[in-house]
Formats: sequence, structure tokens, C-alpha cells
Amino acid sequence: MEEQAVNRGYLRIDQAHTCARVIQLCRRDEVDLPHVCRIVVSDQTLVDAVLTEANAMRMGTRAPIRTVEHAASFLGARRVARIAETCLRERNLTELVPTYLRAYIDRQWRVDQPTPPDTLL
Repeated sequence: MEEQAVNRGYLRIDQAHTCARVIQLCRRDEVDLPHVCRIVVSDQTLVDAVLTEANAMRMGTRAPIRTVEHAASFLGARRVARIAETCLRERNLTELVPTYLRAYIDRQWRVDQPTPPDTLL
């Protein structure tokens, strides 16, 4: 199943686990920008989402942002982690995330978010 999921562009279980950890750290204000960048660059869909968001916020006033590191310095690690989390949810990665992490993420959405996650971005 894991190989099939990877072939469809999903993150591997270890990457999903690490991304969940990044989300957890961001919610505790222990953001580690280089660590967030390392997670994001492991998956092209996350890279595309982060660069699209960063360039949309700049609204074409300067040269486009082309690297995750530049985007993260512009958006902030917390926003980058939130984009990654949204991508994970949109791609139905919950089946690849260990049960205890899925429960943690779902519980945090209920506590932290005034709106459901599918309405973000």
C-alpha cells in the first residue's frame, strides 16, 4: 500500500509523521524554520503549494519566489506548516498517518480552528 501511495504522489508514512510533528511544534511556538523547509522539499506538491501561496501574497511586485527557503522566510514557518497540513488533508493522507497522530491533528483542528480545515486556503 505504501508503495502504491508513493507512486500516486502521496508522502511516505515517515514523511507524514514528520509533517505532523512540524504542525505540532508550530502550535507550541517552537517553530524550527530549517526543519519545516526540509519536510516541505521532500514532496513536490508541498513545494508547489508553498511557492504558489508566497507568490500570490507578493502579487507580482518583485521577482518571483523560487525556493522554499525564500518562501518560508517571507511567509513564516507557521504559515508554511499550515499550507503543508492543508495539502496533506486535501490529498487524503490520513490513511497513511499513524492513528495516534491523526487523532492529535483532528483534536487540534477542533480546538484551534474556528472553521473546518477544508475551508482554509
